[in-house]
Parts: sequence; C-alpha cells; structure tokens
Amino acid sequence: MRKFKKRRLLGGLKVFVFLLLSVSFFSLTSNAQPIHWQSPIEGEVLLSGTFGELRGSHYHAGTDIKPNLPVQNILAVADGFVKEILVRGGSYGNALILQHKDGYQSLYGHLDHFIPALDSIVRRAQYDRQNFSVSIELDSTEFPVTRGTVIGVMGNTGHSFGRHLHFEVRHPSGTMYNPLRSLPDVRDDTPPQFRNLKINYHDDQGREFREKTIGIRSLGGGKYTAGDLVLNSFKYSLAVDVVDLHQKTYNRNGVYKLELYRDSSLVYQSVFDSLSRDDRKYYPEHIDHIRSADSKAVYHMLRFTNNETLSQIDDKNAGLIRPYPFQTQNYMVKAADFQGNTSSLTFSIRRVENPSIDYAVMYNYKIDASESSRIDLDHFSLIIPSGTFVRDQRLYIFEEEVVRDNDKKRMIHMTENQLPLYERPLLLLKSNLPLEDKSKWTLAQCDGANFRAVKTIREKDHFAARISRMGDYCLAKDTLPPEVKLMRQNNSLWYFTVTDNMHSFSALDYSATVDGEWTLVEADDKNNRLIFREFDKYRNGDTHTFELTVRDPCGNDTTITLNFK
Repeated sequence: MRKFKKRRLLGGLKVFVFLLLSVSFFSLTSNAQPIHWQSPIEGEVLLSGTFGELRGSHYHAGTDIKPNLPVQNILAVADGFVKEILVRGGSYGNALILQHKDGYQSLYGHLDHFIPALDSIVRRAQYDRQNFSVSIELDSTEFPVTRGTVIGVMGNTGHSFGRHLHFEVRHPSGTMYNPLRSLPDVRDDTPPQFRNLKINYHDDQGREFREKTIGIRSLGGGKYTAGDLVLNSFKYSLAVDVVDLHQKTYNRNGVYKLELYRDSSLVYQSVFDSLSRDDRKYYPEHIDHIRSADSKAVYHMLRFTNNETLSQIDDKNAGLIRPYPFQTQNYMVKAADFQGNTSSLTFSIRRVENPSIDYAVMYNYKIDASESSRIDLDHFSLIIPSGTFVRDQRLYIFEEEVVRDNDKKRMIHMTENQLPLYERPLLLLKSNLPLEDKSKWTLAQCDGANFRAVKTIREKDHFAARISRMGDYCLAKDTLPPEVKLMRQNNSLWYFTVTDNMHSFSALDYSATVDGEWTLVEADDKNNRLIFREFDKYRNGDTHTFELTVRDPCGNDTTITLNFK
C-alpha cells in the first residue's frame, strides 16, 4: 500500500525534486534541450515571469518577456515550421507553436495578431467552422519559417494582464523546459528576496490544524533571519515565500532553485529545469495549499523527500518533522535564480517540553488513496476514483436540508474544501423530477447566498457532476438569462459585457449573425466581453441587422439586435 502511494507522489515530483543520500532520478545536461536559439524579440530581454513560478493554481510553464518597443515584433527562434495556430478568449489568447528540426517546439502566447498570411488562415478557419476559438494544425510544408522570421506582434490577448510574450520550450512528450537554457543569456545580478516563513502544525494523522506566518528580518547582502522559534507541536512542516527580482523591472518573479539545510545537512532541494505532465498535475504537493485568508502569497512547501535522512522524518505523513524537547534544530534555506545569485534564510526551532494541542478533527470516512471509494448518503452519493489523493485521507461528509430564499434545499457538506484533488470525484444527487424539467436545474457550489454552477449531466433519476474541489454543493434552479450590455459603440468596434448569475463567462455559448448569416465575434474571457469588429465586410451603404445571442447551460438566453450601415 505505502509503496503504491509513494510511487504516485514521487512520480509526480520526479523532475524538480531530488532524493538525497541516493542517486537523483532526473538530471538535465546542456544536451537535454535545444541550444543556440536566438531571442524571440528584438532588443534587450526583460523578464516579467520565470519558469516554474508559482501562479496560485499552477506552475508557470514558460518565460514572460516584457516589451521594449512600442510595436514589438515576435521572431522565430530557430528554423522550422508553424505546427499549430491557436486562438482563444482565455488561456494563451492568440498563440503559435513552431516545430523545430531538433525535435523541440517553441510556443509564443498572448500575441496581438499574427503576420497577415497567418491571420488569413485563421480568419478562413473561423468562418468555415463558425467559431472564434480555433486550433489549426499545419504540416511541415504549409508554413516553413527560418530563424529570425517575424511571425506576429506582442500583445495582451487571452489570460494576460499586460502586454508581454509568454514563451515556452516544449517536447512532443509533454515535458516543458526552462527557456533560459535555450535563449541568449539574460543579465541579472539581483538576488532573490525572502518575505515570509510559514510553520504548519500537524496532528498524528498528518492533517494540518494550524499555521503561523513568521516575519523575517533582512541582515543585508542577501541574508535573512527568522530568529529562534519555539513550537507547541508534535509534528510540523516548513514553507517559504520567496521571490526573485531582476534588473530594470519591478516584477517579483519565481526562484530557480531552493535548498533546505538542517544542522548543515542538505535535506531538501528543488530545481526548475523542466516540468512533466505529472509535475504540473501534482503542483499542490509542492505548495502550501492551505493559506491564510488574508494572504495571497504562495509558499513553497519544503517537505523532506527521503526517509533515510534521520529517524525524525515521518515517512507515513510525507516528510513531516518530529521535533524533540530540549533539542534545537538549526535551519538554512537557500534560494537562487537562474543566473546564480543566491540568498539565505536562517532560523532555529525547538519544541516546548509538553505540547498541548487543542484540536480534535471530526471525520466519518477514511479513504484509501489506492482504491476507488463510494460514499452513499440519503440523497447524495460521491464516487472517489483511485488516485484522487496521494495519501489516505479522513473526510467529514454529511448532508442536510436548509432553507434559502424561502425554498428548501438539500446540501452536501465536504469540509475538506482546501484538500487538493488529483482526479475528479463524481457527485450524484437522486431526483425524480421529469427529465424535461431538469434543464433549468444545476448542481452548484453553495457559499452562503452565492451559487457557482458546475457542469451538470441530467439523467432520468439523478443529476451528476465531476467536481474539482471539495466544499458545499446543492441543487439550484436557474431561470435568469445572461445580461448583455453594449458598452462602446462607434463605426468600427462594438464591445458587449456579459454577466450571468451562476455561470462563468467561459461556460456561456454565444453566436452572432449579420442579416441572418453567421459573423465573427471575438471572446475576451478576462474582461467578460464579446467584441464585434467586422464592419468593413458590410460597407456598401445598406442598413444591416446585427443579432447577438448569449445562452447559459440551463438554456436561458438573451438576444440583442442592432442596426448599422
């Protein structure tokens, strides 16, 4: 049992976590990825995001490059061909993937637009498929490029909040590599900055019951201290909030390398040279996913990875530390950026003589991480696939009937709402509503008076939904259509803001016509808006009728009709 779970966890962390006192099972040499690529922009490369940076819910899988010109052309870094053109309202926005002769791929995201020849390919595909979002795959003969070819212009499309280039180095296997190993050297002599230390207190089952943020003090010269700490806990884990600063930018980026020393012995190390699919999936095992409500910082979890380090390492609970009374443990955390600038944080920890923990977790289900489980309540059922958790979990799950807005609702409570899920459990709710009446009902996350719909399957005798987090869920009726407002109107561009009472913008369907024929409307997910700019197609002096319909997953829709010449 334990061997199975350990394989799942370490399998996901194998690229950036190294086992100590043994041979590491990943190493990257200069031959492991492409070399001698040129810069993807003209002029100096200034970084606003680094590879492996913690982005709240995921690793940053590329490098973000700031503009240095009013109009910043994007260049092919090496010979090859355009393998794929991507257009999205979110995610990468307008993006290109180039295939290179050495087998590796480069991705260029958030472009304002492509060069005209590529723009025409996109536009033709959008009208053929009657969809703004397209993925267009090309073969090696359709659009070859040479090193330094202009392929687009830097922009702010997709999930971007400022003009920049998101640049990735990929392999067809799915592994992503640190672009700084492929591009010309970026100048930087500014060391990382430690901002906070986090102590997580755990019970005998490895469950966190308390956390404490420790302020740190700068000693100058890249040295920091958190002082001497005394803990009232039988077990604990450590996490750090640390960022990397760069010359000529104000961005607080992610670090390249972290090391943890205890009493001068190296006990933990992470290096962001590459990320596999498993690494990205198991991101929550690297971060301190239980965070203070008032803190937006993301902490690197410094859990030991080798049970041979010392007897104090608790293998059962994935590297929790067991301190002893009257014993002081001296720690040093070292952080480095890609250019080798380093900083260090030092502190010591000892345990009180007689710890007292005012904590008694309530649970009614014990889940074996290596097996599928099913929990059946009176009305709800929860099917938990094997591999949903990396270690066995104790859950407190119950259902109740509550009154909301003079209406009785059946709710299920899954109290471990911050617990990371690596597979998506299936939530079922029995229902004898006629199937034709189910369309207006959806399973939803319930937070007080707020309901956030989840994608729901409606069957004859139940509702079903795959959930991505624990928490409170209920069945909610949605009869309100999306709200669509024309915000700006001129002779070349219309903006429509779109909001819905329960569904996210990306979950809504939309379509538009001019004089009854499909026309292109662009999606801008981050601003919850739709954009129409196809006026030049209809400049013939006639009056034309534009009609936009937006529909939510419960079938509620709104239509706006406008005329233009």
